[in-house]
Amino acid sequence: MLRHNLLLIYRNFKRFKTTFFINLIGLSTGLACTLLIYLWVNDELNVDKFHEKDRRLFQVMESQQHTGSIRVTDSTPWLLAEALADEMPEIEYSAVATPTYWFGNQTLSVNNNSIKANMINCTRCQEYLKTSLPTHPNILTLYCPLIS
Repeated sequence: MLRHNLLLIYRNFKRFKTTFFINLIGLSTGLACTLLIYLWVNDELNVDKFHEKDRRLFQVMESQQHTGSIRVTDSTPWLLAEALADEMPEIEYSAVATPTYWFGNQTLSVNNNSIKANMINCTRCQEYLKTSLPTHPNILTLYCPLIS
């Protein structure tokens, strides 16, 4: 039975090559799009799932109007985090979100020790600053904007 089906597929491929390739391209495109959509939805559903209180985490976004269009950014004004925490008692903690492209490569210095860091991936800087400056939490936000 399997041999018969493979023989039919081969004969149809030989007879209708153009149709076979159109169907193959359509099937491949559909499967690739389905995979990309699945990966995107899965990523969106797993944002902040590492945190034990993930249902209580929120992100504030800013809408700006520019010449007839609306632009939404995830960066927020500098004093927004402090103002929200002061004016809304429901907010326990707040942090400023600063785009990493504002900073580029930096050199962090504490007590004559320096670390060269790319602010896109500054996990090592975060740990270094947390251990070096435990009494100054505001410096962490100033030097390393990815800390939340």
